[in-house]
Amino acid sequence: MNRIAIIGCGWLGMELSTYLLERDYSVIGTVTDATKLPLLFKKNIIPHVFSTEHQSLKTLSFLTDCDTVIISIPPKLKNNAPKVFLSRMKHLSEMLITFNISHTIFISSTSVYPNSGYFSESRTSITNHPLLTAEDFFKDKPFSTTIIRPGGLFGPKRHPGNFMKRKEQYMGGLSPINLIHSADLIKICVYAIENKYNGIINAVHPDHPTRSEFYSRAVESLSGKKVIFTDENSKSKIVKSEQLAKLGFSFKHNKLIDYLQDC
Repeated sequence: MNRIAIIGCGWLGMELSTYLLERDYSVIGTVTDATKLPLLFKKNIIPHVFSTEHQSLKTLSFLTDCDTVIISIPPKLKNNAPKVFLSRMKHLSEMLITFNISHTIFISSTSVYPNSGYFSESRTSITNHPLLTAEDFFKDKPFSTTIIRPGGLFGPKRHPGNFMKRKEQYMGGLSPINLIHSADLIKICVYAIENKYNGIINAVHPDHPTRSEFYSRAVESLSGKKVIFTDENSKSKIVKSEQLAKLGFSFKHNKLIDYLQDC
C-alpha cells in the first residue's frame, strides 16, 4: 500500500486525502491544532499534531516508510515571518533525507510570478517571494521533488462567489484570472505521486476570462446579486502550464465558468 504524508492537512489536504483513500492509499495528515484530530480520524486519515517549529527525529517519526511527502504550508508574510518560514522549510528539507523519502511535493503558488506579464515554467520568475527560496530547498536532494504552483484555488466549500461578496464594486475588471479547481489540482497531485515527477508544474486552467466576466457570474450564481467591476488597476498577468500541455493533461471542463456548477 502506498503511504502518503500531507504536512499541513488543510482544505486542499482534506480534499486530496479523500481522493487518495478511495484509491486504497494510506494517508497521514498533520495539523497544528489538536482539536482538529477527530476530524481527520473520522475521515480515516492517520492524524498527527505537528508544527514546523518543533522538528526532530521524534516529532517527524510518522514519516517512516512514507513513499511521498506533500508539504502544503502557506507562508505568513508579515514582519519577520518569512525568515522564520524559510528557516523551518530548510530544516524540514534536510530532515526528509534522514527518513529516506523518495519523493516530495511542495505546494507553492503562482504568486511567485510578477503581477504583469506572460509566464510559464520555462520563464524565470523575478520576484523575491519567500516561496521561491523555499522551493530551492527541496531541489537537488536525494529525493525527487514536484513543485506545484497553483493559481487561485476554488471548489466545493470554496465558492469563488464568496471571494467578492463584501463589496458591490471592485477594480481590475479587465485583469485575466489564473485559477484552478480543486478537482484538477488533485489530479495533478496524483499524477505527480504516481510518476514521482521531478520538476515544476504551473497548476492553472488554460482558460483566462477577465476578472469581471468570471466573478460577476460567480457572485450571481451563488447569491443572485450583481457586482460591478471597473477597469481601473487592471493587470495583464497570465500564467500558463507548458508542462501540463506536454503531459497531455485533461481538465474537467474547457471553460472556467463551467466549474461553477461543481462548487
